[in-house]
Amino acid sequence: MLRTIGFSSSPGVLRVLAIIPMLGAILNFIIGFWMLVAMVIAVRQALDYKSTWRAVGVCLIGWIVQIVIFALFFWLVGGFGASQA
Repeated sequence: MLRTIGFSSSPGVLRVLAIIPMLGAILNFIIGFWMLVAMVIAVRQALDYKSTWRAVGVCLIGWIVQIVIFALFFWLVGGFGASQA
């Protein structure tokens, strides 16, 4: 599973091109979508799912868990630009 997810994350290398002034946000969106589609395909193949929607569900659950962990981390270290009074 780790190998397939690693390969599906490889388009993220192109995010270095996001420093281009007018194209940065558009490229970030396109590359993010590409990585998401590749991850769904990777999960479907690695877990031998017959349904693509099941793989989408697995990726969605993983994405929600990642957001919660990042939010807790930033809350604990005082991130998100909060001023320290």
